[in-house]
Amino acid sequence: MTRLDPREREAVTWVYLRGHTYEEAAEATGIPLGTLKRALRTALVTLKEVLGDPRPA
Repeated sequence: MTRLDPREREAVTWVYLRGHTYEEAAEATGIPLGTLKRALRTALVTLKEVLGDPRPA
């Protein structure tokens, strides 16, 4: 998670760790919904690169 920028980290925390919907996370954090979704997509790509993709090629 340290490789993520603060907005990405906040989005991942609210949606994937705390279990909130995108809308709830956007409202709670003040991040616009579209920006939050983009931050999640970017964060998942970064985490996939850092952790490796466990799926077979």
